[in-house]
Amino acid sequence: MSKNFRELKQGDLSYILVRTTSDGPFAEDAFFLIFTENQYWEIPNSHGKEVLEWLEKFSSVNHEELIVSMGCTEDRLFLIYRGHKCPTFTVHERKQMKKRLSQFLLSHFVGNANELETIINRLFSAYSRNSRHYHNLSHIHSCLWELDQIEDPRIDKTVIELAIWYHDLVYNPLRSDNEIKSSQAMLNDLNKFKTKIDLNAVSALIYGENDQYEEIKSNKLNEKYFHDIDFAIFGQHPLEYASTAKTLNESFTRCHLPCSTLKEKLS
Repeated sequence: MSKNFRELKQGDLSYILVRTTSDGPFAEDAFFLIFTENQYWEIPNSHGKEVLEWLEKFSSVNHEELIVSMGCTEDRLFLIYRGHKCPTFTVHERKQMKKRLSQFLLSHFVGNANELETIINRLFSAYSRNSRHYHNLSHIHSCLWELDQIEDPRIDKTVIELAIWYHDLVYNPLRSDNEIKSSQAMLNDLNKFKTKIDLNAVSALIYGENDQYEEIKSNKLNEKYFHDIDFAIFGQHPLEYASTAKTLNESFTRCHLPCSTLKEKLS
């Protein structure tokens, strides 16, 4: 029997997104999209109050992304709830990430704790900039989750984790030296501390296959896992990929949706 969306419980849900359009201000330009395994609801923002009241039942809604979506005037998708696998990036998850990074640095680097705290704040500030559409804390959060699922004893998860934290620190879509500058920032930050981590190995992961640095060799297995983690979004559900693309048209051009009716609903 078909349910009213307000009857749905957390275990029923697959995804909740907000779809925004450039049709405003005299037409509906924001819609809540609610998905279960076999049902779909599209609710215009003019009826958004009842959706927001219903969302209060769920603790893992990304309210920051929801707020951003309400101010968007472009054709975009915003993922605000994920009902499975990697938890939705929320304020709580952000705090846990900061705690994780602090514990990581204090465990592996010997030096002034205040300097390490400064580094942590700088990293979080960089990844939190409004200009970051995809290369942001949510992406780092997903990468760390992917890393935590790996149980291969042949890799150095410590090296990979540090590379994850720094790999998109410097990001300018108009430049091709982001990886180099991100790696240099990592070395500038951490070379002053005593550590058993091979920072050159971390640099090699961040550089990737940059032709300017062919002499820097990385552990190939670490490298394969690191790149799989970084590009895991391409293997996710089409809705997740679509929410990372700049526009819906770009999403549909680059992502083969398995259900033509879904594509129809979102176009």
